[in-house]
Amino acid sequence: MNIASTSDYNVALAEFEQLALAGQKENMLRLIELRNAIDGYENAQGHEPAFPTSYAGRLELEMFKHRLKQKQLAVILGIPESRLSEILCGKRTPSLELVKKMHTELHIPANELLSLQ
Repeated sequence: MNIASTSDYNVALAEFEQLALAGQKENMLRLIELRNAIDGYENAQGHEPAFPTSYAGRLELEMFKHRLKQKQLAVILGIPESRLSEILCGKRTPSLELVKKMHTELHIPANELLSLQ
């Protein structure tokens, strides 16, 4: 499937939403096809989300990618959940030790971590 215009995009979005809400397994292949076409169109139009520029944003991205809850991420990083919460809210900056754990435990490239604020 190829989306060539805004109207095609809107039709694809509507169909995707309808099929997703139906929640039927037999629609899965069509949902994947629509998802890929919608994603391709959005990327071609420059709708790709900006990469996180903060430690909090990068941690939130990891939570989303791996479907982790805040408590689970705190366990992985070996820190109290309250400390992670403060980092995610921007009240605290991560220690050097935590940044190292982000690299080793979450496999975030060191060059990315060095560019974060």
